[in-house]
Amino acid sequence: MPTVYKIDVANKDLQIGVEVDGQSHKAKDRQVQDRKKEHCLRELGWTILRFWNSEVLTDLESVVARVEQCITSRQRRETTLQTGS
Repeated sequence: MPTVYKIDVANKDLQIGVEVDGQSHKAKDRQVQDRKKEHCLRELGWTILRFWNSEVLTDLESVVARVEQCITSRQRRETTLQTGS
């Protein structure tokens, strides 16, 4: 298992990763690699959001909204963990 994974865009403090996939991610071997990477990162507490290039290009508002929603959710969780409430 790799000891380092690269993430397209990441917030280390909130452990949120954003992956933007192109055509190469449709190949079966690449999908297997992506699943392993995602599984490993999730085991470490990361949330991974995955989008297709076409989504980013044609519906950026929805992509940004999902990322913002994830950030807000993680921030609430972190605040709850820190305050114990």
